[in-house]
Formats: sequence, C-alpha cells, structure tokens
Amino acid sequence: ISYALVGLIWVLVNTGFVRDMQVKKMVVSLWPATWPLVMYAVSAGLARSFDAWLVAHRFDEASFAIFRYGAREFPLVIALAAGLSTIMIPKLRFVQALEELESRSTRLMHLCFPIVSVIMLLSPFLFAFFFGAAYRESALIFNIYLLVTLTQLLFPQSVMTARGDTRLLWYVSIAELLVNVVASIILLSYFGLAGIAWGTLIAFAFEKAVLMVLVRKRYGIQPGQLVNVPVWLIYLLVLSISFVASQWISGL
Repeated sequence: ISYALVGLIWVLVNTGFVRDMQVKKMVVSLWPATWPLVMYAVSAGLARSFDAWLVAHRFDEASFAIFRYGAREFPLVIALAAGLSTIMIPKLRFVQALEELESRSTRLMHLCFPIVSVIMLLSPFLFAFFFGAAYRESALIFNIYLLVTLTQLLFPQSVMTARGDTRLLWYVSIAELLVNVVASIILLSYFGLAGIAWGTLIAFAFEKAVLMVLVRKRYGIQPGQLVNVPVWLIYLLVLSISFVASQWISGL
C-alpha cells in the first residue's frame, strides 16, 4: 500500500490535468493490441494456479506447505526484468534499439545472476534458519525456480509487443500452459514435488524458445541481437554448477 501511495503521489506531482482526454477513443484504439496481453497474463496466472492445485490434489497439507514456501521466483529479477521490458517496448519498434536491449540485458545478467548463484548455494541453510528444519526441503523447489531466472532476462516478448504481435503472445502462452500441465503431471511421477517445479521450468524455457524462433522468422532478428549469448551461456553453466553443488552440500 505504501509503495502504491508513493507511486500515486509521484504521478499527481509530475502530471497535469487534461480536460478532454477522450478515454473511450483511447480504449477503442488500444483494445485490439491490449486484449491479447490481458489473456496472456491470465494464461500465466492459470499456470501458477495449476501447480498449486496439483500439489494440493496429490499431496498432503505438509507437502503443500513445503511446495508453496519454495515455489517462489526471485523478486529482484522479476522487478528489474519487468522494468527493462517496459522501458524498451516503445523503442523496439526500431531495429536500432536492439543494441540497447542487448547491452542493458547483459548488465542485468551481471547484476542478478551472481546474487542468484550465491542464494542458490545457501538456500537449504537459509530455509532451515528462517523457516525451520521442516522447510529445508523447500530449498530444492526454490532452487529450481531460481533457474527460471535464466529465461526471465530474455526479451523476445518485448519485441513482439512493440510491433503489435500481441495475439501471437497469447497463443504461445496457451501452448506454454499446456506444456506446463503435461510436463508437471509426467515428472510428478518421477520426482515428486520437484517434478512439478521442473515442469514449470520446462514450460518457461519452451515459451522463450518459441518466441525467439518467431522473432527470427517474422522480423529477421537473430537471438544474438536480443541477448549476449556467450555471457548467457556462461551464467547457465554457473547456475547449473551452483544448483548441483547446493544439492550435494546439503544432501537434498
């Protein structure tokens, strides 16, 4: 609430009153591009809700608590990624902005991934310290969700939004939801609670891979123009090593 109030005060101070805003006209002109984004958000929400429902349906209350404590994306990455995406969307209508996106996303990787790597290593001990030994197993779920950060600093969706291909985003989000459902159900049989988290990671990776292919085919934009591929691959290796080391040290 405090955050929202500060934002509201900032808006009131830095904007002026417009007598004739023609809101209806604005909504009519924006609606064709925005309604798929609304549905895109709904599909993403359904994917998160499905994971919780599946855990509640197949496991007891103790297991549900362990999953919910661990099934959290890293807020620093979410906030910075959303901010960069919002800033870049007005610019990405033009090819010249791709270099800026690649540069900014690289800086975010250098900022976020080392922090994620350290937290991943320490998460079993942090969960036990802050929440108690009973929630130590949540660290495995949390670490899998930390791997999702590798997809969150890829921004093909920003390019498609900037160029008005929002309906395609919605279609891909539906496919992502289906992948999440199928992968989570299958992997649940092999890995238990962790299998549901792995299903979520697979769905995220599927979405970004499909969007990268679509951006290349529709606009001729190569993956290397959106992200610093060598740097991303290095951090992929670093986080993978941190994940394995965390499990080995903690014995999870």
